[in-house]
Amino acid sequence: MQFAKISVLLVSFLLFFASTLSAQKKNSNIKIKGQVESIEGAKCGYIAKVKTANNKVYLSSISLPNTDKDGNYRQLLVGETVVLEGETFVMSSENHLTVRKIQPFSDADNKNFTTKGKVIAIQNEEDGYEAQIQTNDEEATVFYAIISIANMKDRKDYKRVKVGDTVKVTGELWELQNKPRISVRKVH
Repeated sequence: MQFAKISVLLVSFLLFFASTLSAQKKNSNIKIKGQVESIEGAKCGYIAKVKTANNKVYLSSISLPNTDKDGNYRQLLVGETVVLEGETFVMSSENHLTVRKIQPFSDADNKNFTTKGKVIAIQNEEDGYEAQIQTNDEEATVFYAIISIANMKDRKDYKRVKVGDTVKVTGELWELQNKPRISVRKVH
């Protein structure tokens, strides 16, 4: 009787172990390109939900220990198009990506980036101005929007904004000194 109980327990354990291994199908290194849909804080980094062009969603774990070997750790932005490299696995039918490398803004397609927020500061420049726009989401990201008539696709898209205005802008997203900047092509 004792042997039968131990045998049943051992078989149950082996079946559980085998099902756990099959639930985590690992692939080798992959590179994905997609748009950041949301960001959640995690223990020593954050999880970015990234959706690719073919509507595949990856829960991308981004942490300093995993990405900083090449000095490329940075905070992603909701709405940003990114290229990420790392190991992928499937757990509970969700695609996960342990990110090892984040490619710079210029390597991704951020030519038509749009954001909306409140203007918190204005800095007048020689042929336009820079507006600091703070988003209304949880991250409250501040974008440095370079707005000038020369950069507009159409001159009628140029508008002068003031501190306190809520504004929507579209343009090329890039980074300088770890600050997200937008060369604005249209002020909505």
